[in-house]
Amino acid sequence: MIRRIGITLFLAAAGLARDASRMDQHKAIDHGGGVEGFNAFLASYPEDKPAVVSPDNLTGNAPQQKVTHLAQLALGDGAEPQTERKEITLDPKVLARYVGAYQMASGANMVITLENNQLMSKLGNQNAIPIFPESRTMFFPKVVDAELEFTKDDDQGRPTEMTLHQNGRDMPAKRLSDAEFQKILDAAAAFAKRFKDQTAAPGSEAALRRMIEELQAGKPNYDQMSAGLAQATRQQLPQLQSTINGLGALQSVKFTGVGPGGADIYQIKFEKGTLEYRIWLGLDGKVESANVHPI
Repeated sequence: MIRRIGITLFLAAAGLARDASRMDQHKAIDHGGGVEGFNAFLASYPEDKPAVVSPDNLTGNAPQQKVTHLAQLALGDGAEPQTERKEITLDPKVLARYVGAYQMASGANMVITLENNQLMSKLGNQNAIPIFPESRTMFFPKVVDAELEFTKDDDQGRPTEMTLHQNGRDMPAKRLSDAEFQKILDAAAAFAKRFKDQTAAPGSEAALRRMIEELQAGKPNYDQMSAGLAQATRQQLPQLQSTINGLGALQSVKFTGVGPGGADIYQIKFEKGTLEYRIWLGLDGKVESANVHPI
């Protein structure tokens, strides 16, 4: 997991625990949530007694991965600690071949940059983290147990595909064009200015108002959401609609700032309560992700 791989979203407003499920053949009741910059995940195993909780300042589902790993150890499922990997040295000219943007099936973009001869990986709005070579095609971060493999070179010797290997899963990502990569870099520069000036992204308030209206009606426009957000909204729609409608009529929407992770932060006042909404817009204008909690 590299911070926010796979786009795990925490969209529910009032702490919506998931139904009991089966994790590694053990009955588990689990729940995740968070605010920008901090997430937590808890799993309780009623038949086996253990309960594991992980608060973390790595956004995404890094806490969930830690909880699962610790639970496996507690339940004797044979989980092994991360294998020691040996870092090698590659010429900066070789490292430069991997620079670019790679789009995963979820729609999330993994951006690879070279800074002072160090490759950096950045997924979506998360902070960039360094990755280190263990071969000419395989790289790993030191903060989580994962590997990035670059394959299928083009006629310039640049990889056309990247695959994230983690927890027994292989998640491929196709290299985007240089023009698309430049758009992503330009958007990052624009965000840096927005963060410095604390100004909202064009269209974010309109998108937020539309989302709230659609949740109230129980008819979200999934075409205006990223794949990950659409999936999370479908799963949580009854709870979300009940929570929003329980607050009564919308009274005001106030922009309060830009978070370090890129979210536009709004205070939404209803007749019977107030929510803080954090919303991220993608390059295509769709809502990439959202986070909401009562205040």
